[in-house]
Amino acid sequence: MSMLLKNDWEKEKEVFEAWWTSRLDRPLIQIIDLTKFENPQEFFNCAWYFLQYYPDIERALNEIFVKLKHAQFLMEAYPNIWLNTGPGALALYLGAQVKYDDRVKTAWINGSFTLEEILEMDFDPDNEFWRYTVKAYSILPSRYKNMAVIGFPDFHEGIDALAQLRGNFPTNFLKDLFFRGNLVKKALEKIQDLFFLYFERISQLINANEHGYSTWAWLWSRQSHHVAGWDLLAYLSPKHFREFVLPFLEDECQYFDRVIWHLDGPLELPHLDELLSIEELDGIQWIPGAGNPDPGDPRWLPLYEKIISNGKLLQLIDVPLEKVPNLLSHLPNHGRNVAILAFYTSHQQRHALNKLLSLFTKTFL
Repeated sequence: MSMLLKNDWEKEKEVFEAWWTSRLDRPLIQIIDLTKFENPQEFFNCAWYFLQYYPDIERALNEIFVKLKHAQFLMEAYPNIWLNTGPGALALYLGAQVKYDDRVKTAWINGSFTLEEILEMDFDPDNEFWRYTVKAYSILPSRYKNMAVIGFPDFHEGIDALAQLRGNFPTNFLKDLFFRGNLVKKALEKIQDLFFLYFERISQLINANEHGYSTWAWLWSRQSHHVAGWDLLAYLSPKHFREFVLPFLEDECQYFDRVIWHLDGPLELPHLDELLSIEELDGIQWIPGAGNPDPGDPRWLPLYEKIISNGKLLQLIDVPLEKVPNLLSHLPNHGRNVAILAFYTSHQQRHALNKLLSLFTKTFL
């Protein structure tokens, strides 16, 4: 089987480690070249093959690697494969159901459990999606370990998992906050314990201690790493954030060696100061959200400066290639604490790509 990982992967691992520890004297730049695709959207769609072809894991894997071989991974980009069963793997493992829509390439996860039932939940080795996960992760390390980095599912633990398990997302959960707050805390404690248990089981399946840790966010780490961030944050007041999110996030920051918070859109910005106050939180990933300017837009510069000035790493995903040089020139220290993932989707962007590579060589090498 042909090698897909780059020949300098061992060297690039050290670049990631330097970035995580703020020793890298330049930004971490990941560019994925999709110009060999007739339609670049095919590359993004392949992330949903695990649900599209469920339960045919062999077909899903074969189709994914066909797509990976058509992509080229430049600078610190790498082929990354993670088991995508929708945004809420933990709730699925605990008995929720998933509804996948192939037309729009997304999935919704919902259960119908009471808080009392959630308090009685435990690890279930016979859960259909857990068995699917075990099957996938038993194939991946043996067959594809030299071709791609194997990443973790998108767990969506915490309040997201609880809201998915309760059903009627997010209404039932929000009612619980106001009328059964003490029981919500106990349920969240149960979910947190189960999250750590499932994470450890998957770590063993993929031998993460040896091969490293990766997620849907395309950041590799030698030490245990997790991207935390819950969609329901936008619904919470500062008081509810401090009561139902902060203690569990701080717990995760103690459990994992490295944690980045997935800050998803302007509605979550009221909680930014609290997030930045967590000393053990390593960084912030900023996603502007649908309908808002892309992450390369200058209007976000004050936000980026605030995150960086508070000693946090910053990850930006899907920055338009032509905007990367200007963005870096306006960031403190030319963005040395920033990781940028960009996609090269058309030969019309060649000038932008060459400009970025030239600027990078002159400025940092």
